[in-house]
Amino acid sequence: VFLQFWSGSAQASLLTLEPTQRLFDAFVGKDVAIVSVNQDDQSTHDLVKRLLADRKALYPTLADAEKGVGNALRVAELPCTI
Repeated sequence: VFLQFWSGSAQASLLTLEPTQRLFDAFVGKDVAIVSVNQDDQSTHDLVKRLLADRKALYPTLADAEKGVGNALRVAELPCTI
């Protein structure tokens, strides 16, 4: 399992979107799960969807606006890969 935590408001996070897509493409059909976890506020949902669409990011992306998953995995700063 590859988890990529990110935020649309952090430039460093945006730089991870395209490499994550390449990784996703490389492992299609294999026993590897590649998932991004967006930690932006719920109010920016449309912006996040646009960012992903503009970068042709087709991998699964979960919303973690309340940071429950990130906190459980001790994500301290974004971007963060686990």
